Amino acid sequence: MLSDTLKQQIRTIHQQLKTGLVGYQPRPAQNKLIAEIASIVAGHYHRHDRVGLIEAGTGTGKSLAYLLGTLPYALNQKKTLIIATATVALQEQLVLKDLPFFHQHSGLSFNFTLVKGRQRYACIERLHQQIQQPMLFASMAPAPEQQQLLQRLSTAWQERRWLGDRDSLPESISDELWYSLQADAHYCSKTQGRHLQCPFHLSRAEITDSHVLVVNHSLLIADLLNGNAVLPQPEECIYVIDEAHHLASCARELLSANAQLADNSRWLEQLRKSLQQLQNILPDTALRDILKLDDAVSDFYAALKPVERSLADYQPRWFTEKAQLEYRFKHAALPKLWQQQAEPLWQSAQKAASGAEKCLTELQVKIAEQRKPIKSWYNILQDLAFARQRFEQQQALWQLVHQEQREPAWQARWLSKEAKLGKPQHWFDSSLFSCHSPDLADYVLDSLRHLDHLQRQGDSLSVAARQRLIERLNQQVAALTLAFRNREVRQQSHSIPRTKAVVQQLAASSQQLYQQLSEYQQFENRLLDMVRLAERDNSSEATNKTLALHARLGRCRKAINEVEQAIQQLESGYRK
Repeated sequence: MLSDTLKQQIRTIHQQLKTGLVGYQPRPAQNKLIAEIASIVAGHYHRHDRVGLIEAGTGTGKSLAYLLGTLPYALNQKKTLIIATATVALQEQLVLKDLPFFHQHSGLSFNFTLVKGRQRYACIERLHQQIQQPMLFASMAPAPEQQQLLQRLSTAWQERRWLGDRDSLPESISDELWYSLQADAHYCSKTQGRHLQCPFHLSRAEITDSHVLVVNHSLLIADLLNGNAVLPQPEECIYVIDEAHHLASCARELLSANAQLADNSRWLEQLRKSLQQLQNILPDTALRDILKLDDAVSDFYAALKPVERSLADYQPRWFTEKAQLEYRFKHAALPKLWQQQAEPLWQSAQKAASGAEKCLTELQVKIAEQRKPIKSWYNILQDLAFARQRFEQQQALWQLVHQEQREPAWQARWLSKEAKLGKPQHWFDSSLFSCHSPDLADYVLDSLRHLDHLQRQGDSLSVAARQRLIERLNQQVAALTLAFRNREVRQQSHSIPRTKAVVQQLAASSQQLYQQLSEYQQFENRLLDMVRLAERDNSSEATNKTLALHARLGRCRKAINEVEQAIQQLESGYRK
């Protein structure tokens, strides 16, 4: 139950937020939302099942409502507040806008951080190696433009204009290049000193002393399934699932399994060649693990071959139309041969995945002992990591297939065929726009429609709605500006200058930006003082705290840099 002290604290904070929010308008729905959420988490309705399902319309102020309804209670009970969202946009809104505002005006003392999966972070050591030794990970000399891009990323990291994650990249990069940079559990290990300051480990260090963790649905579900390897134990947390209508599809995707059934011979043959080379690299003590992996690979492929042969026979019957890309098995009933092969397939895949894991670890240790890295060893490391992932996918799929299905089946099983299409060019995130067109001019017109709406009805919109629309337009302008830098499309439209000019007029005033800059700079000074104090302590706990402070310092300096750029752009727009 909520104590009288907590009730009064929530009322006081609510009043402070009203005072700090420019153009605040009373919202009865938001008030009711705060009261209901606070009652649910405090056990007013049920002592044990403290679960609530709440729907509120756009403009209600849900984010501030659930922060106010949960955070004071969470801090009082020494629990961690975990906010899970479906979209990156909402995560960024929480971390960059709502939580800083709440922290500034609530009077509460708390830390918050955004938690993302390992693959969203780059390994800075890999970045430096690709700059210093371009041929280390490449089969041919990389283009000069790519090396210049890598150098710019390194500089941005050193200046903290980039936080080392994919979502804050200062410029777009290809999926292939990102894959070569992203953090890896084997290569980017915290036990090696040179990786201690990598973005992933810095971000994980923040979790320990954070009171609010912002995550996406996938990470939350995966962590709960894996025994809370990243987030605190459930009994130590209060969960807010925002955008919960996406949760079911996200869970379904995580709990399903898929694997490639055809054309597996190529990567399996490459793995066999790598294992032969591995025998000459690892010590004799590792020979047994290599041979066991080789045997597991043979067993797996022997079990898969009958499935591949039968697939070729079944395809003409299942895919009767040229445009058909999916075939669903009625009542989840697979061919009898596939059902028979399921058990040997998942068992051999499990052994192969485990063997690849052991060989990966042993090769990683060998590489760490070398002063000068050998290119071929990294190629083998990549082959082993790729094979381990493929075997894990095969194991998950055939383990589910092995489970007998009776009518009505509780599984859904289908076969997908990949469409061989030309690779499309993605100039920007089209989810920012309501149209979907190959012509960039259509996206400019989409932005102009938003501008027209803002100019006609701007006075009737709430401050929050108007601000959201302005932010959306700024994002669209930034995306379109990048797209129009391409020579092939630069001359296709003349609408972008007008769009940008109008948006600049609608941006925040320089006075507000300077005030925000001052607040960030004050926060930076406080963080620097805390870092100096923490560095005087040599304990392991202080080391983790120092890492977390450095991560926050990086985020703070990035925010300062962005505000300074916004001021510069705004003032240059006024001069023009």
